[in-house]
Amino acid sequence: MRAPLGIFATLLGIGIVAGACGPADDIGSGTDNATEIPFAEGSPEARAIRAVANDQQLTVEDYDSSEGVGLHKKAAENLVDYRDGDPNTPEDDNFFDSLAELWTVPYCKKSCLISLLDYAKENGLYGGNENISVIFSPQSGQDTHLQAIANTIDAEADETIDIAMYSYSHQEPVKGALIRALDRGVKIRFLANTDLANSSSKGGALEEIGIDVRRVTKIMHHKFAIIDGPRDANTLDRAADTFIISGSGNWSGSAATKYDENTLFFTGYAELALRLQRDFDYLWAGSKDVVHVDGFVWDQTTGNISDELIAQHEDPNTHAYLTSFNFAPTSSQGWSVLGTTVVTDELVKAIGAAQTSLHIASGHFVNEQIAAAVVAALENNPNLYVDIALDCQETSKGGNIATLKSQIEDLGGTIQYKCNTYRWHYKFAKQMHHKYMIIDGTDLYTGSLNFSDNAETNTFENMLLFKGEEHRALVDSYLANHEMVRSYGHENGGQELTWLMEEVETGTTVPLTWYNPISMDLDTFHDLKDAIRDRCPATKSWLNTPEAKTYNKWFNQQPQWFDECHTVGYPWPEVPEDMRVQ
Repeated sequence: MRAPLGIFATLLGIGIVAGACGPADDIGSGTDNATEIPFAEGSPEARAIRAVANDQQLTVEDYDSSEGVGLHKKAAENLVDYRDGDPNTPEDDNFFDSLAELWTVPYCKKSCLISLLDYAKENGLYGGNENISVIFSPQSGQDTHLQAIANTIDAEADETIDIAMYSYSHQEPVKGALIRALDRGVKIRFLANTDLANSSSKGGALEEIGIDVRRVTKIMHHKFAIIDGPRDANTLDRAADTFIISGSGNWSGSAATKYDENTLFFTGYAELALRLQRDFDYLWAGSKDVVHVDGFVWDQTTGNISDELIAQHEDPNTHAYLTSFNFAPTSSQGWSVLGTTVVTDELVKAIGAAQTSLHIASGHFVNEQIAAAVVAALENNPNLYVDIALDCQETSKGGNIATLKSQIEDLGGTIQYKCNTYRWHYKFAKQMHHKYMIIDGTDLYTGSLNFSDNAETNTFENMLLFKGEEHRALVDSYLANHEMVRSYGHENGGQELTWLMEEVETGTTVPLTWYNPISMDLDTFHDLKDAIRDRCPATKSWLNTPEAKTYNKWFNQQPQWFDECHTVGYPWPEVPEDMRVQ
């Protein structure tokens, strides 16, 4: 049984609600004695409950089982029937937009809601403190991080928004929230990666609605926004009230509904607000204009966020590590490389200090310093539990990093790859796009930084640290997410992989992509690839056959032609005949 992937807890306070799963007050009637819904709409509890109720991976049996959600059978049947309608027609799906709507389902009243909430807690979907919360993607509808971003902008932005973003889709709901903020007089600055800034449909569209967009000459890989931040001399004292959005997820549709991501929402963290604001100001001052619309004045911050000011708000349980310290601005608004690796150094130090466990989830894992630190930690402490979850594109990495990963496994560490395709392509891949690390189950490092040398030495990135008792629930939610990610395809006792292998070995068509991702180790993935190649020799890139040449020629440009291979007749029937290599 697969747990839903995430939940946004609004900043109304996280309260633990005690309650048994027993359905006694629901039995025998479509209603119970409670006349009022026990949780406020929009509260952390409400969003957690809705996320579980809206998860279509959960069946009637999952909801009804005592090992699952533990609902009364009638409540489980009615909930799924209301939500899914005809299982063969997705068009009639009806997700719950509120607790009031869920309350209308017969037999789903107080104890039903409490059981749904308990399940959310057990699966790490209800974490944080009164000032911080997280959404784990993928989600759908009102539960995506994009909807939460729009809601936050609507609720919190009164004066300024500073956005540093690698990738952005100029679509609802964020587009509308930005327009509404502008209509309220909010000043918005947008620091973009070069491709985004140069795009007329993105950077240009932002300037058309009144947002100045600028770029830096290095890769700008941040994914954060600062709402009503300490950006000038008159607002330095509002750092504690600044609202921050930050994480691994870009503001794009794929990050919301397709990829594994995490996005944090927090306020009351003055030190983090000051450090991120100073970093934004530093990059903005060294940025270059991209003129889609004339008339923008380069709005530079007039404040002075000094080390002394930050020290006044120092928090021993948080920190922001930034790769901008590896660069220096040039007179031509470029950036020189200093040769330092400040964030990697901190991560290596943290890994070396691990006593009991190390959990890593990263889209990339090619930083040899970090990998070597994991090897050294295992050598120094053979009892250290190491569990690493990576994206499938990392299966193809060779050289020193492959050797280091083999050493990690030989020393007792576990490395799993989330895969849903034979040959990786971004149009197919349901990416494992996280960038987080948890030390000893207590110290969480999370941000935009991939575990790669390029991220450290050629890219502007961040990695935030949260630790201490006040962040225990937050860290626990990341641990539960890590377990969920590495368990893809194992919900039914590992049958997903067995079924896939049977289809590969016996079907008239060989699947080269599969809808449900499966987490597997490298040897298992290689066994699967070998089986696919045996049934479909046209996937062997080294063969000098017309079918293999066709595959190699067109895969990167037209990957949709190659989502399956036919074992009878021409293997790639989707390829137009006049485009097949003869």
